[in-house]
Formats: sequence, C-alpha cells, structure tokens
Amino acid sequence: MTDKVIAIVGMGGGIGYGVARKFGKQNFVVAMIGRNGKKLREYKDMLEAEGIKSEFYVGNAADEFSLRDALRRIEEELGTPDVLHYNVAHIRNKPLLEESVQEMVHDFKMNVFGAIVASQEVIPGMKKRGNGCILLTGGGFALYPDPNFGSLGVGKAGIRNLNLSLAKALEGSGVYVGTVTVCGIVNASNPVHNPENIASKFWEIYTSRKNGTEIIL
Repeated sequence: MTDKVIAIVGMGGGIGYGVARKFGKQNFVVAMIGRNGKKLREYKDMLEAEGIKSEFYVGNAADEFSLRDALRRIEEELGTPDVLHYNVAHIRNKPLLEESVQEMVHDFKMNVFGAIVASQEVIPGMKKRGNGCILLTGGGFALYPDPNFGSLGVGKAGIRNLNLSLAKALEGSGVYVGTVTVCGIVNASNPVHNPENIASKFWEIYTSRKNGTEIIL
C-alpha cells in the first residue's frame, strides 16, 4: 500500500465526513470506524463516488476490545495509519447533578478513554516508522462549561488535557498530536462551524507537524 492512511474513529456525516473528504482528496485511504455498518457503507459509497478510496470497520469506541479489534484489522489490511482522528462524542442534554455514575462512566469511555485506547494501538507502529499524527476533536464545553451538558464538558476537558499530555509523551518520536476545539454547533450553513472549515483546520495541524497544537474555532 503506497497511499497514506487516515483512520477515523467515530465516523459520521458531519466532522468525520468532512475530514474524510479533505484527507481523501490528498490521496489518503480513509479507514472508517463506527457502530453502524449500514451507515459506514453509505459513506464508503459517497466517498468513492468522488474518487476517494475508503474501507470501513464496525467498532464501538466505548468497548475497548471492539475498538482495538477494529484498529488491528486496519493495521493488518492497510498498515499502520499515518493519521488517527478520534472524533467521538456522546452528547446528552442532562443536568450534571442528575447524572448517574453509570452514565458518566459510559460517556467517559466514549469521550476520552476511547481516544487513549486508539492512541495506544497506533503509536507503536507510528514510532517504528518514525512519523505519525493523532488528531482529536475537542469541544467548546471544555472552555465554557454548561452544567446541562456536564458529562460532555468533562469529556471535552479530558480531550484537551489528553492533547497536551500525549504531546509531552511523544516528544522526539516523530509522532505528533493536535486538537481542534469546536465552540459551536456543527452545521453546513455555519460560516465557521461547518465540516469543510473544521476539516481544513485538522489538515493545518497535520501539515504543520507542530506537537500539541490546539486550534479554537
């Protein structure tokens, strides 16, 4: 496989699809991970209609073994990803003081720990190759907390911290990490928070090769 590979964990029709198109048009093979195989097949068909190579793998970011299995299948079939994009968020409009432990733990697994698991899977191969990039989708609740979205805010604060922690852990390895913190609702008609513009910021991080970068939109 001569083309570069981007693995997108949490593929969806918004940011995930925007990033897939952006990188795909730069001759990346797009390896999509999500829970819904039918939707992933639709995204594959849409991308390939634009001449973008893609594959999909069913996996659950909240389930460590499911996520590791999907990433290992990518490794076996396509090789170590050149870019990992963690684009998962479990969004619930529920007051923080009414949250249960079970709900918070489940959300944390999706919003943060899945990113750690995914990073653990791809970093060894990236280090062996001497280069790689990890991109994280951040959120405005990390900067502007709202108790009605408390669980998501805790998760996005975790992603923001993870960006900086991973950056320090990866110093000198050739692998770098960055996050785009999206402070708004993603919508195709929004001049700032639209998938195409957000994807361009992830591409900016990738091409800059600057470790620990955070772009706030």
